[in-house]
Amino acid sequence: MGRRSAGRVGSPLLERSLGEGWAQPSAPGADEHRAQNLLPRAPRSFVGRDEQLAALEAAVADSPEGPIALLTGPAGVGKTALALHWAHRQAAPDGRLFADLRGYSGGDPAQPECVLREFLLALGVPPQEVPGGTEAAAALYRSLVAERRLLVVLDNARDSAQVRPLLPGTPHVTTVVTSRNRLDGLIASDLARPVPLGVLGERDAAELFVRALGRAGDADATAVRQVARLCDGLPLALRIAAARLSGRPQWSVADLASELADGQRRLALLSAEDTGVAAALRTSVDRLPDSDAWLLASLARAFTRDVDAYAAAAVAGTDVAGAHEGLDRLAAAHLIQEESPGRYVLHDLVRLYARSLDGPADADRRLVDHWLRSLDAAVRAIDTTGYRDCPLPADCRPGPVRAFADRDTARSWFAAEQEALRAAATAATALGDDDRAWRLAVLIWPLVLWRPHLGWRAPLERALEAAGRARSDEGVGRLHSTLGVLLVETGLHEAALGHLESSLDPLHRAGLPEIAAQVLVLIGIARIHLDDPDGALRAQEAAHRTARESGHSTAAMLEHHHAAQLALAHGDPAAAAEHAARALDAVPPDETAGWRPLVWESYGIALHRAGLHHEAREALLTALSVTEEEDLPARTAGTLTQLGEVASVLDGPERGADYRRRAEELRRSIPDR
Repeated sequence: MGRRSAGRVGSPLLERSLGEGWAQPSAPGADEHRAQNLLPRAPRSFVGRDEQLAALEAAVADSPEGPIALLTGPAGVGKTALALHWAHRQAAPDGRLFADLRGYSGGDPAQPECVLREFLLALGVPPQEVPGGTEAAAALYRSLVAERRLLVVLDNARDSAQVRPLLPGTPHVTTVVTSRNRLDGLIASDLARPVPLGVLGERDAAELFVRALGRAGDADATAVRQVARLCDGLPLALRIAAARLSGRPQWSVADLASELADGQRRLALLSAEDTGVAAALRTSVDRLPDSDAWLLASLARAFTRDVDAYAAAAVAGTDVAGAHEGLDRLAAAHLIQEESPGRYVLHDLVRLYARSLDGPADADRRLVDHWLRSLDAAVRAIDTTGYRDCPLPADCRPGPVRAFADRDTARSWFAAEQEALRAAATAATALGDDDRAWRLAVLIWPLVLWRPHLGWRAPLERALEAAGRARSDEGVGRLHSTLGVLLVETGLHEAALGHLESSLDPLHRAGLPEIAAQVLVLIGIARIHLDDPDGALRAQEAAHRTARESGHSTAAMLEHHHAAQLALAHGDPAAAAEHAARALDAVPPDETAGWRPLVWESYGIALHRAGLHHEAREALLTALSVTEEEDLPARTAGTLTQLGEVASVLDGPERGADYRRRAEELRRSIPDR
């Protein structure tokens, strides 16, 4: 804009704020109340945001006290663009006011008194009649706008205290506030309606990039989507990426995507002259207290996608209460996102920037120890007998862990933390600390049993190698057995048999006969599926004998289970059903190894062969409900097959075929690697 034209009313503050949208005032002698449009020009290449525009409309509709809409979101997400895009399309017969409050511009925030002065000048108050002091200026401003139908945009607010004196407080004036801060105080005191603004989805991000680039015809769609992902869907990053490519006509979008894929250079690449993602994030981080900046840097070094307060406390070296408060402040500043209650994530660009801040050098080890402690607490809640515990490393870092009230709470925790636990197992191996690596993997057994997935195979195999290097019989035996469980429950019986049989000697040397007894039952299951009924019976007998000799609580159950299998092999299904019923009665109330659905299925098979088909169906349906609840796909498929045999007798071949079809579809759905 340069110089101010002769006769223009205003000041450098408003000129900086209003840019090209600064309107000419009334000529001398004209109506002083002529409507002014002080908005900057509308943004170019505005894309998407239909949901947020609708939310903004709803936020300002039908408010008897003067609507206040609060647009909040992270740096560079397009809050100002959305506010201006919307504001230019609104009817405001008596004018539009705009001020950049400079809350996150790198310098001092605008003072409310200065903003009020500029608003009063724009509303026609002679300079000599503008009162001094914020309260007097605010009172005059409110009186002037009381009967006017205005739209006011307060952009880039630092906090609620900066905004409050600028609120007209009249029913005819609509106010839109934008901020990187959540401004909970403004919501509480002035009933501002929040309109949160997140990053663009992949489709809108790709469209914005292509529009800004101006190469819609020859843009590689796959490369465009990759650029959109590498820019985190952040409009500022997308526009800078497009500018970078526009100045290099010899480059393709794929070339740019390849360059941005380098995480070490990405933030440097997403800068252009006096603007950039890193610069925008810096102004947000500079407002943080030191403890929150340290927490952010700590989170950026975490190997899990999301964290809760316990993990945050562990990696940052603080207590849980302090972590809760710090996470909430970081979320209020939109440096992290609360994806679900108590679960926080960092976008990649924030993570890359925060890694440049001072943070713990041993973040991975701190988190691995946190997961070791958490797993230990969860396993103790699940298995109150203690025989599936695993001692923690002697130098495991102490820290707070979540309390698990009961087995169901611990099981729910395991289900919720699957992704984090897989990352922890990988990180423990990457540390090069073999002792931690095998112990952490061993403690994951409940998840492998209840939520078996072949994605666990590679981490467990790496942990098994670590146990071998550490020369730990306990680690080798338990990890062979855990891999065997995984492979049995996913239907890979031949591969399972090798691991299960390899676990027996180290388990006995480590003094863990209770686990060896469970392994022998699994060997029996694998051999049945491999058409080796004699080998299965031998394994069942050995399981019963091992449990009895060790005095384990499963001994009586295994004795009757073995007797039931033996009776079936000898063609006496009635005796088999009687022994299976006794085995059910003998299942320990605190069992955690999945015995109950196994015995129910055996009972159903024996009843069916004894001609008690209705009773067999009830038993098999009970087994099915447990296997489905515990997400055991291979066992579920087996039970469905048995139900098919029963249904063929009771309901006809077609119904039996339905069960067998479901079983086959389930088997095909199990990943083979």
